[in-house]
Amino acid sequence: MKKFLLLSVVMTVISSLHVFSQNMITKQVIICSGGSISNPDDFVTIATYSPTTGITTTFDTIYTQSVQDVIVDNEIAYVAAQDSIVKYNLNSYTRLAAVEAQGVHKLAVRKDVLVATFWYPLTTGFVKSYSLSDLSHIVTFDGVSDEADGIHIFPGDTYSVVAVPGGWGSTTGKLAWLDIDNHELITEHEMNEYGNGVSFFVTYYTGIPHNLAITKTPWGDSTFYAYGFNITGQPTGVYKYNATMQGYTGQDKTILYAQINDGIGQIDLENHVVIDEMIVEPPELTISSSIYDTVNKLFYVSTTDYSTLGEGNIYNPGGEIVGSFEAGISPEAIAIDYRVSSGNKEISNDQITVYPNPASDFVTIACSDNNYNYVTITDISGRIVYSEKISFTDSGNTIDISGINKGIYFISLNGKSKSSNHTIIKK
Repeated sequence: MKKFLLLSVVMTVISSLHVFSQNMITKQVIICSGGSISNPDDFVTIATYSPTTGITTTFDTIYTQSVQDVIVDNEIAYVAAQDSIVKYNLNSYTRLAAVEAQGVHKLAVRKDVLVATFWYPLTTGFVKSYSLSDLSHIVTFDGVSDEADGIHIFPGDTYSVVAVPGGWGSTTGKLAWLDIDNHELITEHEMNEYGNGVSFFVTYYTGIPHNLAITKTPWGDSTFYAYGFNITGQPTGVYKYNATMQGYTGQDKTILYAQINDGIGQIDLENHVVIDEMIVEPPELTISSSIYDTVNKLFYVSTTDYSTLGEGNIYNPGGEIVGSFEAGISPEAIAIDYRVSSGNKEISNDQITVYPNPASDFVTIACSDNNYNYVTITDISGRIVYSEKISFTDSGNTIDISGINKGIYFISLNGKSKSSNHTIIKK
């Protein structure tokens, strides 16, 4: 394994770290680099960066030419790299499985299924599913009409939706609705010109869920759209932004962080406005990937010229560089591995008890303080998966979490003048 010691002052980053609640930590950051596009012998590398030590370690090579996506689910990483999907154990850094997947693009997990979208060179079969255990192919969702991009999994429902921006030169976009459990394409909804370049999805809550499909800005244009829709696919509103959108960075409840105007900006999803176009100003090199660390409130941003140079920098919420990491050339995929640092047990204080922990299908919240009246459950990426107004009782309010994926979640109780945050594990 190759190890790279940071040239920056690591202690600057370490001093900024803090635990969100209940000993949640950022264990490591996974960086995937495609290498130089001009060198056919420069292959995809998979590396881990430790926020504690400041060391980047490359632990595997995939012998292909580009990387499209990496996701982390329950201490396992899944990498989409041009013609294959590879599964890794993030404790031992060993390969667990691999499967040929020519043209693979984006990945998502629903229960025990890995969903993948595809683009060029494929001309059909743009969405497929695989067994999470061994990556064996389950089904191809025939009927998806064109190249596909981001995937949205509806918590607690069998439906999922896929962005279909179309191939090169397309001027419209679609949403493809899938029943993952029953292995079928339900329908495709036309987004018309509002879906041109549709790329990824966000959900925010104001008592009810609001789903948005976000478009990337086409070449030569200067705007992008957020297309609202409900669970049946019907449009709920279209919102235009006078900025260029390059891609998703992260979410913190109703705030979206994204690559806009060649830097990292901040968007208020509820009010549909760009709050800050330049949290991170455009760097000298092109941003190739970025992610928001919801635990430590930091931005990990990789940049490159795709030929000879690649850099990784860590920014605080003020847009200041507080550290760096070894990124390689063309570091186009990045993900964070969050962990609960110590014992899993019932969460309790004088007024609030949350149990069981870990939980399988239901979690109970007992609260003797009537100042709390709202509960929100958020995943480790900052996306809200459950939100409801509740009259809490001493005997406990039971919440059905059977429909959400396994993993780590934050439970927030809120009132007019106070809030209480807790971490649970869904097993």
